[in-house]
Amino acid sequence: MGVLTANEMMGEARPGRAPLGAADGAGLAGRPVAGRPRVVAPGRLERAYQARIGRLEGDLEASALVERGTQRRCERVEGRLEQSERHLEQSLQTERRLCATLGRLEGENALLRERIVRLGPGRRRSWLASLLGRAAASR
Repeated sequence: MGVLTANEMMGEARPGRAPLGAADGAGLAGRPVAGRPRVVAPGRLERAYQARIGRLEGDLEASALVERGTQRRCERVEGRLEQSERHLEQSLQTERRLCATLGRLEGENALLRERIVRLGPGRRRSWLASLLGRAAASR
């Protein structure tokens, strides 16, 4: 016998042949041939499959929430990192300015030492006296 078509399974005859099971009055597997197959509710395997799909959909929703939360947290951390980098850059700029100011002060201090040496040991005045002397001279 060959491959059965859907019509043959339903008990309908192929052109030029008798319907399947017509000789003995029975259909496939010894059952009488009925009109249409009846529709039944999902079986055990189908229900298990549907339950698994439901669980997977729940997992998918949970993973979407986790992904969204992770994205938000990542953006917050990146914002804090950028803020820290700006603060670090400002600190470095302040440090550079202080180093430059310290260098100028050291240079001025060296000039003042040379001036003290030029004045000589006999003419050395106290710092306060030199300030008062300059104040009196500027009046």
